[in-house]
Amino acid sequence: MSGLEQLWQPRVQELRGGVGSTAIFGWLGFGYFAAAAVGSWASTPLCRLFRGRHGLALGAAKLLMGGFFLLLAGAGRVPAFAALYLLTFAANGLASAPESAVLHASIPSERRSTLLSLSSLFVQAGGILGSLLMGALAQAYSIGSAWRLAALVLAAGSGSRFGGGKLLADWRAQEAARASAAKAAA
Repeated sequence: MSGLEQLWQPRVQELRGGVGSTAIFGWLGFGYFAAAAVGSWASTPLCRLFRGRHGLALGAAKLLMGGFFLLLAGAGRVPAFAALYLLTFAANGLASAPESAVLHASIPSERRSTLLSLSSLFVQAGGILGSLLMGALAQAYSIGSAWRLAALVLAAGSGSRFGGGKLLADWRAQEAARASAAKAAA
């Protein structure tokens, strides 16, 4: 998301042909926060929809965010850009509560503060690295190309939230059980 935050203003400027009022930047900046708040508010119904399975809710929100981001990368006019930009950040807000729930459920309380600090450190480091990488890709190719790559990575990463890790662990357990049964039969 750092690449989106870093490059949205130059992209809007490109779409506008470098002319017109700069008020659009203020409105989109305001809209960013409002959309994230609406997304955060909508996370409660989303979690209910997934019957409290926060990992699935998180995966759906991240997949939605990746989809909107991918569409945003191809937006060729300011109105489409604005709508998709706001939807992307609404989906980001939608992911916040399920992400926190998954994180808190996964970490024992006596280690939570340390691991949350470590998580924050990795988020910041990823933001720095992402900003550098997205800037370089945007300069070498285009902002849209950099965003397409980021959107695909984001959407692909959401797959693990749909049980990809659990499915793999279940498959390994089944294979181990089959091997053990075959060995016992031999």
